[in-house]
Order: sequence, then C-alpha cells, then structure tokens
Amino acid sequence: MPSQMEKETRTPETCPRCGYIPPSSGLCKLCEKPSHRLLPFPFSTLSGFVEYFRSALRLTTEKDYMGKIWIPILLNCFAFLGMAYGIWMGIHPLIGKFLSILPDPFIFTTGIVFSVLLTLVAAWFLFPVLLSVFLLPFLDPISRTAEQEILGFSPPSSSRSFLGDIWDSLETTARILFWQVLGFLLTLTLAFTGVGLILGILVGAFLAGFSFLDYPMARRGMNGKEKTRFALSHWAYVLGLGLGFEIGLLIPFFNLFLSTPAAAVASSRIFLKIQTSREPHGKQLLSGSHWNQKATNPKKMGKKE
Repeated sequence: MPSQMEKETRTPETCPRCGYIPPSSGLCKLCEKPSHRLLPFPFSTLSGFVEYFRSALRLTTEKDYMGKIWIPILLNCFAFLGMAYGIWMGIHPLIGKFLSILPDPFIFTTGIVFSVLLTLVAAWFLFPVLLSVFLLPFLDPISRTAEQEILGFSPPSSSRSFLGDIWDSLETTARILFWQVLGFLLTLTLAFTGVGLILGILVGAFLAGFSFLDYPMARRGMNGKEKTRFALSHWAYVLGLGLGFEIGLLIPFFNLFLSTPAAAVASSRIFLKIQTSREPHGKQLLSGSHWNQKATNPKKMGKKE
C-alpha cells in the first residue's frame, strides 16, 4: 500500500484523449464518448474540410464565441489585406520574371493567367503560417473555447513559461515556413510541366492545416518532433483542414472576416475528434507521447517499483 506522503505527491494521470489532467469528477466529456475508428482517406479529408466550415458557422451562431471574435475578425481583415497587397506587389512580379525565362511547351505556362494562379499558390503557402502567428494571442482564446465546449472544462494554461511558449511558437513557425518555401520552390520548378500547380495546392493545404493544428498541440506541451509525428500520422485530416482554409481564402468577405478564426476553432475540434479514437481515461495511455509519458512515469508518480 502506498504511504500517505506518496498519495499526496502522486501526480494525476493525463487523460489519453484530451491530453490534460482530468477535472475533479475524474472524467472529461470526451472520455464519456465511445471509441471510434478514424475515417480512411478520402473521407477523413472530407471530414476535416467540412469541420472547417461547420466551425465558421459555430462562430456566428454560438453565444460562447460572441465576445471573443470581434478583435480577431478585425485584425484578420487588416492582416489579410496587408499580406495580399504585399504578395501581389512583391511576389507576383518575381513569378512573372521566372516564368518568362522558362520554355513554354504547353503555351499557357507563361501566360498571365498561370502567373496569377502561381501567385495564389504563393498566398496559400504563406498566409496560414503568417496569420496564425500574427493573430496567435487573439485566436488562442476562441480555440480554447472550442475545446471547453467539447470537454466540459476550461483547458489549463501551457506547462511552459511565457518565454517558452514564444520560443515554441517561433520554432514551429520557422519549421513550417522552411517547408513552405521548399514546397513553393518545387512548385515553381515544376510549373512548366503542368503538375506544379496541383502539387503546390496540396502541399500548401497540408502545411496550412499543420500551422493551425499547432494551437491545440502546443497547449499540451508537445515538442516539434511530436507535432510533426502527429500531423503526418493524421495527414488526411490535416489536409482537409488546410483545403477548407484555402477555399475560404477565395470566398469574398468570408476571407476577410472568418477565414482565420474558423481555422482556429476547427483545429481544436479536429484534434479532439482524432483523439476520440483512443481508449478512454484509465484504459490506455498515448503510446510514444512525451507529454503523457512524463505524467505517468512511475518514479514521478511515487509508485513503488
């Protein structure tokens, strides 16, 4: 039998679904739901895509979000217009010069239409990570609200310090931005083949979904490798979220006001939807997860060997 001191110093187990220490009741609402299998591709991508627009609808109809969306909407509008102007004035001329020196086997590859399409691809690559970082202090509260709506309790603050959260955000942003630059260069390289545009859209969509899914992952103290592993393991859902965001960028007025806030809400809902495939609290721990391994380490919990 554990001693009284061991009982007092024992660290509670982290819920294998929500990733937090459960409330005093012992279960989060997510654990009350039965486990289910994740959808196979392409249904998982469709699920992530639909969840994005369902989240946009929730933002405009659920009272829990009403007092938290006005500043993100206003800043999203200014950031969107500013970045669109910067990409059109800075990157579009560069793309035009690049296409002018390429061979033109399919005629259309050096035309104005194709250069505009590639400029849109550049926007799809750059917008998500830049917007998600710029609006982080204002999008995180509504992302938390989305989790609270499902879990039944307010998500705790990150276990990192304030500077630790900033460093983690910058590190993740730099990693994703590096992949985005590589992806865009690959898109430009393959532009004359006719497949670069499609490849760019898909790669850009995945990285867009990844950049917003960083919100719920960072709250759970996941490091860079764990975030990448999670995103790659559930790439189809991440792709669906990113495709929803990319389509949202093309919808007038929606792109100005709701495109980014909707992604913040959808990221939490998709993350928890994926976690519902795991066994409830007390049955199975997340295998290979740094943030659950630390919480359930026998030595740290005071268990006897």
